[in-house]
Parts: sequence; C-alpha cells; structure tokens
Amino acid sequence: MMLCLFFILLNLFLSLCLEAVPNDFVCFERRTHNNALAILLLNLYFFFVFYIMWEIKSFIFNIFQLFKMNAGTRAIEIIEKDKDKETNN
Repeated sequence: MMLCLFFILLNLFLSLCLEAVPNDFVCFERRTHNNALAILLLNLYFFFVFYIMWEIKSFIFNIFQLFKMNAGTRAIEIIEKDKDKETNN
C-alpha cells in the first residue's frame, strides 16, 4: 500500500511539474537525444506502473485466498458441530 501512496504522490508531483514546463522546452540540442530521454523516462514510469498493478493483483489474490480459507474452516467447524450433535443424540 505504500507503493500506491508513493505512486499517487509521484503522479501529483509530475502533474505539477509538467504544468510549469513550457511546450517548447528541450534538454539537449539534438531532437534524437530529447526523444531518447523521453522514451527512457516513459519506460521507467510505465515499468513502475506495471509493477504496482502486479503488486495490487497479488494483494487482491492473497486476500481472496484468505476469504476462501476462512470459509473452508467455518464449513469444517459447522460439519464437526453437526457430527458432535448427532453422536450426542
């Protein structure tokens, strides 16, 4: 969940910074260098987004497994209680 919080803060920071940067801003003289830098930074950003999505999927899957395990143990407890009632009667 800390990754999600960090991602939200990163997006907020990026949106504030990109609003302040003019449209004709360049880092290097050559256009290819600027494009290469943009591609590199976008790849890093999308990799980070993909990693966060993967972690969220894993978290949701683990919670689902816990609910299934809880339902299974409750069912076993109910069956054992029914067996105990039948043997006592």
